[in-house]
Amino acid sequence: MIINPFGNVGIGTTAPAAKLYVNDSSASQDGLNVYKASASGYAALKVRHESNSTSSVVADFQNSLGSVMYVRADGNVGIGTNSLSGGLKLDVEGPVGATQYCDENGANCFDPET
Repeated sequence: MIINPFGNVGIGTTAPAAKLYVNDSSASQDGLNVYKASASGYAALKVRHESNSTSSVVADFQNSLGSVMYVRADGNVGIGTNSLSGGLKLDVEGPVGATQYCDENGANCFDPET
Protein backbone atom coordinates (compact mmCIF):
# COMPACT_ATOMS: atom_id res chain seq x y z
CA MET A 1 0.00 0.00 0.00
CA ILE A 2 1.21 3.48 -0.84
CA ILE A 3 0.01 7.01 -0.18
CA ASN A 4 1.44 9.44 -2.71
CA PRO A 5 2.12 13.17 -2.10
CA PHE A 6 -1.34 14.06 -3.51
CA GLY A 7 -3.09 11.88 -0.89
CA ASN A 8 -3.96 9.11 -3.35
CA VAL A 9 -3.93 5.62 -1.85
CA GLY A 10 -2.71 2.72 -3.96
CA ILE A 11 -3.19 -0.96 -3.20
CA GLY A 12 -1.35 -3.22 -5.61
CA THR A 13 0.15 -0.22 -7.42
CA THR A 14 2.86 2.33 -6.80
CA ALA A 15 1.17 4.99 -8.95
CA PRO A 16 -2.44 5.46 -7.79
CA ALA A 17 -4.39 7.55 -10.33
CA ALA A 18 -7.39 8.24 -8.03
CA LYS A 19 -8.06 8.87 -4.33
CA LEU A 20 -8.35 5.08 -3.93
CA TYR A 21 -6.84 2.88 -6.61
CA VAL A 22 -6.93 -0.91 -6.24
CA ASN A 23 -5.02 -3.02 -8.76
CA ASP A 24 -5.31 -6.79 -8.51
CA SER A 25 -3.73 -8.76 -11.32
CA SER A 26 -4.59 -12.06 -9.65
CA ALA A 27 -7.18 -14.20 -11.41
CA SER A 28 -7.74 -16.37 -8.34
CA GLN A 29 -9.65 -13.96 -6.07
CA ASP A 30 -12.14 -11.09 -6.08
CA GLY A 31 -10.66 -7.65 -6.68
CA LEU A 32 -12.97 -5.90 -4.20
CA ASN A 33 -15.44 -7.40 -1.78
CA VAL A 34 -17.84 -5.30 0.30
CA TYR A 35 -19.69 -7.15 3.06
CA LYS A 36 -22.26 -5.81 5.51
CA ALA A 37 -23.51 -8.15 8.22
CA SER A 38 -26.49 -6.11 9.38
CA ALA A 39 -29.85 -5.68 7.69
CA SER A 40 -30.48 -2.45 9.61
CA GLY A 41 -31.43 -0.40 6.55
CA TYR A 42 -27.99 1.03 5.86
CA ALA A 43 -26.26 0.46 2.53
CA ALA A 44 -23.28 -1.84 2.18
CA LEU A 45 -21.90 0.51 -0.46
CA LYS A 46 -22.91 4.09 -1.10
CA VAL A 47 -21.65 6.14 -4.03
CA ARG A 48 -22.46 9.85 -4.13
CA HIS A 49 -21.87 12.41 -6.83
CA GLU A 50 -22.52 16.08 -6.04
CA SER A 51 -24.09 16.74 -9.44
CA ASN A 52 -27.36 15.75 -11.08
CA SER A 53 -26.18 16.74 -14.55
CA THR A 54 -26.61 14.47 -17.57
CA SER A 55 -22.91 14.99 -18.28
CA SER A 56 -21.79 13.65 -14.87
CA VAL A 57 -21.17 9.94 -14.33
CA VAL A 58 -21.80 8.27 -10.96
CA ALA A 59 -20.55 4.82 -11.99
CA ASP A 60 -19.10 3.20 -15.09
CA PHE A 61 -18.69 -0.57 -14.79
CA GLN A 62 -16.34 -1.79 -17.51
CA ASN A 63 -14.70 -4.88 -18.90
CA SER A 64 -11.91 -5.00 -21.48
CA LEU A 65 -14.39 -4.04 -24.24
CA GLY A 66 -15.79 -0.93 -22.52
CA SER A 67 -18.87 -0.02 -20.49
CA VAL A 68 -21.19 -2.81 -19.41
CA MET A 69 -23.30 -0.68 -17.04
CA TYR A 70 -23.27 3.10 -16.89
CA VAL A 71 -25.06 5.26 -14.29
CA ARG A 72 -25.40 8.99 -14.87
CA ALA A 73 -25.91 11.52 -12.10
CA ASP A 74 -29.47 12.23 -13.32
CA GLY A 75 -30.38 8.60 -12.51
CA ASN A 76 -30.44 7.32 -16.08
CA VAL A 77 -28.82 3.92 -16.59
CA GLY A 78 -27.26 2.31 -19.64
CA ILE A 79 -26.65 -1.42 -19.91
CA GLY A 80 -24.26 -2.36 -22.69
CA THR A 81 -23.91 1.32 -23.63
CA ASN A 82 -22.69 4.62 -22.25
CA SER A 83 -24.49 6.59 -25.00
CA LEU A 84 -27.91 6.91 -23.43
CA SER A 85 -30.77 7.80 -25.80
CA GLY A 86 -33.06 10.75 -25.18
CA GLY A 87 -34.75 10.89 -21.80
CA LEU A 88 -34.87 7.15 -21.20
CA LYS A 89 -34.29 6.12 -17.58
CA LEU A 90 -33.02 2.74 -18.82
CA ASP A 91 -31.27 2.28 -22.16
CA VAL A 92 -30.26 -1.28 -23.04
CA GLU A 93 -28.08 -2.22 -26.00
CA GLY A 94 -29.17 -5.71 -27.01
CA PRO A 95 -32.06 -8.06 -26.29
CA VAL A 96 -33.98 -7.75 -23.02
CA GLY A 97 -35.79 -10.59 -21.30
CA ALA A 98 -38.52 -10.24 -18.71
CA THR A 99 -41.38 -12.32 -17.39
CA GLN A 100 -43.64 -9.27 -17.41
CA TYR A 101 -43.68 -5.75 -18.87
CA CYS A 102 -45.64 -2.93 -17.19
CA ASP A 103 -46.23 0.79 -17.69
CA GLU A 104 -44.45 3.41 -15.57
CA ASN A 105 -47.06 3.03 -12.79
CA GLY A 106 -46.63 -0.74 -12.51
CA ALA A 107 -50.02 -1.26 -14.16
CA ASN A 108 -51.20 -2.50 -17.57
CA CYS A 109 -48.78 -5.41 -17.37
CA PHE A 110 -48.52 -8.14 -19.95
CA ASP A 111 -46.64 -11.39 -20.25
CA PRO A 112 -44.51 -11.50 -23.43
CA GLU A 113 -44.99 -15.28 -23.61
CA THR A 114 -48.76 -15.01 -24.19
